[in-house]
Amino acid sequence: MNSSIKYSSQDVTSDKSTFQKQDFSFLQDFHNIIELILFGNNQDAIGKAVAQLEDRVEHARQVLEELPGLQYVESEQMKILNRELNILEMKKKQMKSYLSLPPFST
Repeated sequence: MNSSIKYSSQDVTSDKSTFQKQDFSFLQDFHNIIELILFGNNQDAIGKAVAQLEDRVEHARQVLEELPGLQYVESEQMKILNRELNILEMKKKQMKSYLSLPPFST
């Protein structure tokens, strides 16, 4: 059995501003810890694996806390989205109108 830990410490300290799916996948970590407990006698390796899992869980918690709009319920998010889509549509119409003016038209 290979009891090596699959994640490096760089995985935990990756760019905190981006949402990465692997930030919320802990199955391999649990598997590694269980494997170390069942087939290894190295308490240091088990302790490091558990500490690494704790770091990854804390990182996931930080990512969740930094998500924009998390304080809004779904209906409020939908209102904001609709408002922003309306603004976008208005800006597109303005751009089309401006591009039809003599300096831009051919």
